[in-house]
Amino acid sequence: VATPLVSRYADRSDVYVGGDMMMYYIEGNREVSISPDVFVAFGSTREPVRRVWKTWEEGKLADFVLEVASKKTHGRDEREKRALYQSLGVAEYWQFDATREYLSPVLQGRRLNAARAYELLPLATTPEGGLRGVCQVLGLHIYADGSRLRLFDPATGRFLLNHLEHTRASEEKDDTIAEERRARQAAEAELAELKRQLAGR
Repeated sequence: VATPLVSRYADRSDVYVGGDMMMYYIEGNREVSISPDVFVAFGSTREPVRRVWKTWEEGKLADFVLEVASKKTHGRDEREKRALYQSLGVAEYWQFDATREYLSPVLQGRRLNAARAYELLPLATTPEGGLRGVCQVLGLHIYADGSRLRLFDPATGRFLLNHLEHTRASEEKDDTIAEERRARQAAEAELAELKRQLAGR
């Protein structure tokens, strides 16, 4: 999920997309930290690349957090992390269980309400039997389709490309450019030959 978000905000210098980074939220205390799977922070500069995140320097933890459930982490994701994200003002907290072993439903989203408490967001069932939730913070729809999590942009009517799709699109673009170059070179050679023939008459 991080790859499509990085691409989505590539032109925004005021958005930081990260994940699996130590995030410290008590100044002077290096013993207490949290490390979300994916997070997005608006109003934070993209550069420089951070090794760690310090909320007292950044002004916040994040606006969006996604945690992917696992045997080792799902219990903490449900209790300690949820309470911490709520207390630190993370506007939306999403969880996804690709294995279908730990969460029911497998996709869950929560948004801070006016009382600064998390409210569970409604989900819709897709025609294919997946789940869809609306993420206001990102302006995207989040789809859980089997073991995959996809991000859909209602403004464009398209899914954001994942890492593999980005690679394929880049390769196809390179192939198209190479094909256009070959066609141009062939046309130039043909024109040069025509000029040579005309000059010899």
